[in-house]
Amino acid sequence: MRVAVNVSARQFTGNGFVEIVERALQESGLEPDRLDLRDTLTRNKLLRFVRHGATEANAAGVRCGGDLDVPLTDLGRQQAERAARQIALLSPSVGLIVTCDLQRTRET
Repeated sequence: MRVAVNVSARQFTGNGFVEIVERALQESGLEPDRLDLRDTLTRNKLLRFVRHGATEANAAGVRCGGDLDVPLTDLGRQQAERAARQIALLSPSVGLIVTCDLQRTRET
């Protein structure tokens, strides 16, 4: 299931917006890649979430947070390459990609 939420520019740039979204995702259990935040006027997506590619820890059923820094598997690298191709085709184009410093997220 995907959830689309219209957000005004004022809400998007307001204090605490990221924290509100993070809290809503945590409380609802919704995976970030299932959330579409859209501009109220244009209906264009404002944010796109991409989860990192597959890792050996994921395959073993280990849910890693920031405490476990593991690389992508070959499958994970293929997933990252596919995501990059899809991102390159987006319109409007992506102006900024943000990631943390974990190896799996940098590789993706």
